[in-house]
Amino acid sequence: MPESPAATPIDQCKPSARDRLGFDGPVRALRTTLLMPENLPLSAWLRVGKQLGSFTNSSAWWAGDWLVYGDHTYPDRYRDAVERTSLDYQTLRNYAWVARKFAPQRRRSELSFQHHQEVAALPPDEQDAWLDRAVEAQWSKAELRRQIRRKPDGEEPPGVFRTRLQFELAGHQWVRWQEAADLDGGDVVKWLVKVADRAAVALPGPAAPVASVSPVGPVTPVGSVDAGALPSQEGVLSPV
Repeated sequence: MPESPAATPIDQCKPSARDRLGFDGPVRALRTTLLMPENLPLSAWLRVGKQLGSFTNSSAWWAGDWLVYGDHTYPDRYRDAVERTSLDYQTLRNYAWVARKFAPQRRRSELSFQHHQEVAALPPDEQDAWLDRAVEAQWSKAELRRQIRRKPDGEEPPGVFRTRLQFELAGHQWVRWQEAADLDGGDVVKWLVKVADRAAVALPGPAAPVASVSPVGPVTPVGSVDAGALPSQEGVLSPV
């Protein structure tokens, strides 16, 4: 699966006015305080709120790109550098996983990082199709997930067994699963099915049919994993 380049040179980036971030006029941001004058007009106050939302969304992209850059440029030193910051390494790796899936020119500024996260495990053409639909229909992250789960005809094909799985994982386990799936085509659900089938075939007794899988919605890791930083998938299993 194509991934974003390790870094985008600054001289190749020409941000538009809407892409530039910063507070307007007399508003000042400190490490623990947002300073606003007493006579700030309502329109300016509302504009600051929108800017705060942009910062929150952009910070996930920034953190992911920062780790991707360090991994590529300083492969022997970036892990130590991360530990010297206040950033959580496992969360950063989840952000970086999504950042690698979307080169900057494929990221939709109209959508949140979480929208991109919802489709990150899909093939690139499906990623783009779902993101384009989300932009056009102005879907929330939750609505995008619901639409991905929904079958067009509302019916299950014959012989299909539908199940939803949840896993309690440590953060490093989910990251390793993602990395292993990337080496096998990029689909975590299909990779999990292959691993389970290999284990089942090794068991004594008559061989059972091997399952195929179609990703249609989320398999959600829970527990100690930072769920807000993880993509979600679900599988429909059918004997073949």
